[in-house]
Amino acid sequence: MIARTWHEKVPHTKKDEYWNYLQKTGFQDYTNTKNNLGCHFLLITFWGSVESIKIFADEQYEKSRYHPEDASCLLEIEPFVQHYEVKELKSPPSHTERLSATT
Repeated sequence: MIARTWHEKVPHTKKDEYWNYLQKTGFQDYTNTKNNLGCHFLLITFWGSVESIKIFADEQYEKSRYHPEDASCLLEIEPFVQHYEVKELKSPPSHTERLSATT
């Protein structure tokens, strides 16, 4: 078996448009190709600080945060998340994108 990964950076302002596009193109292509055995979702979010993450996830920010509907789709519920310190981001979101992310 071979695992193949791919990633792309998408501006905050285009996330919905690109998600819809992926559903119509990439996901359909994957599922319609012989011997495709499935997929694994990996979501990477970027935060300004641990304190910002705590606003989202509470004081126990190392624990995963799920919504009630998640269990109906997921094969497993991972109890913890991973955090990585990003030393350099070559193409940070623009000022406009950062502002729209806070509204």
